[in-house]
Amino acid sequence: MIMRTCLFTIFFFVFSFSFFSQELKKFTLGDTLIYFNELTFNSNQEKNTFEKVINNKSDDYFTLIYLVKKGVNAEGVKSAKLKLENQITTFKNKKVTNVKAEKKFIKKIYKDVHEEFFKKYQSNNHFDDVFTKGYYNCLSSTFLYSLILEELKIPYQINILPNHVNLTAYPHSHNILLETTDPVKGYFTFDRKFKEQYVNSLVTYKFIEKSELSLKSIDEVFDTYYNTNEIVNIKELVGAQYYNDGLYLMQKENYIEAIEQLEKSIAIYLSLNTGRILVSLYSNELKDSDYSKLEHFNYLIRFSRYKELKIDENNVVYALGKVASHQLLNKKDTSFFKSFYVKLDSNISDVELKKKLNFVFLGAMGEYYIKMVEYGIASEYFLDAIKVGGDTLNLLESYVRSTILYVDDFNNKEKALEHLNSAENNYEDLKKNRLFMSYKAEVISLLMMRNFERNKGKLGENYRAQLEAIYSDFDIKINETNVGIAYAQAGSYYFRKGNRTKARQLFKKGLEYSPGNYELESRLQMLNY
Repeated sequence: MIMRTCLFTIFFFVFSFSFFSQELKKFTLGDTLIYFNELTFNSNQEKNTFEKVINNKSDDYFTLIYLVKKGVNAEGVKSAKLKLENQITTFKNKKVTNVKAEKKFIKKIYKDVHEEFFKKYQSNNHFDDVFTKGYYNCLSSTFLYSLILEELKIPYQINILPNHVNLTAYPHSHNILLETTDPVKGYFTFDRKFKEQYVNSLVTYKFIEKSELSLKSIDEVFDTYYNTNEIVNIKELVGAQYYNDGLYLMQKENYIEAIEQLEKSIAIYLSLNTGRILVSLYSNELKDSDYSKLEHFNYLIRFSRYKELKIDENNVVYALGKVASHQLLNKKDTSFFKSFYVKLDSNISDVELKKKLNFVFLGAMGEYYIKMVEYGIASEYFLDAIKVGGDTLNLLESYVRSTILYVDDFNNKEKALEHLNSAENNYEDLKKNRLFMSYKAEVISLLMMRNFERNKGKLGENYRAQLEAIYSDFDIKINETNVGIAYAQAGSYYFRKGNRTKARQLFKKGLEYSPGNYELESRLQMLNY
């Protein structure tokens, strides 16, 4: 038997037959991967027909498969339909009364259709070619036979193999295989010889171990492996034609149109292989993209839906980071970046992925506002990013840095401390940050100094207590100059009040934090005279 290859096979070479069949058996795509409004059509007629078919409002598969090819002469649909209807009428006039007659009738259908419609085998083929040129391949010919058997109410099934399509008439009784690309030996039943040849080929090509034949009969092995090829309906076969056309376009390196055809294919016929190829094409289009093109954004969204193919969702996160770098930080286009993020977030349902995207968005906005010297706004974005969760180590440093830069411009240091305390309340881990607590201590030391200098002893003592609590509880970097001045002013306050003992006590305490400080040592020395 001649078994012609009529599907583009480059993507099948990486998978063995047994892997392909077993995988299909246990795993299929289940999510909605494409929506009707996302599809691109060659004509309004194709669009209208596709919409009715996909929504099960029409079974005009003939028209849809005829219109698959871009630039096809749509006027030919009516005459092609009429030619097929005339052929079907000749079969309807024949009566079939018994089992023997059924088998004979299938043979006649096979022969007559081949003679009437099929003139030349063509590997890269579309359904309209059958009627305009007489050219055919396994898919277009199988589709034609399926239409005829459907109309004649003869049971059949369409078999999709890894690189081939054929058809079985009376699959639950006579089991007659129509090998449509072989006009000489295309009609046969699964006799003993065929089964043996098939099983022997499995052994030859190492799809199964020879030892398996000692455990199972030829019939059992045949049923196990042959029947694992996918069975599809006539509607799904239209999807397979879109798939084929997508592969033809890939051969011509017309990748955009290939994507459009493959998307229509997967809308009708969910297929792992189509999913893999689409993910690959999306990735190829996006690898150098700055996402200024709308279709690239759309590809990214569709790419993110293929979770069952174990796509790396970090690619989607990386894309947002890439847009942040190019459009936000380099071009300062906040509108584009925000719009991109909002659209991305609204089109993705995966909770964890949304969380990662939100983290990147908030962090990028924080970096942008630091660059724009808007430190207060930057710190708010960084804090929100930290609360979302993720790799917060670097963001924590950015949050601390932006917060310090923001309050450092405050002339009113009371408000500066109030803001620092508020930040600490919002995020407890700030107490563990050495830079933050060191800066907070500096602000407090300035407030201590000013209040003692202005004879506000009660407030001065309050700030001294806060400062010493920080020095006691946290490992921070001490600004010895500022601390020295603060304690010098505190001791001088009590000296002015006539409390030389308290003044001496504070000068000595200051020297613990700022050893060898000239101001403190000189004032302490004055007290000793």
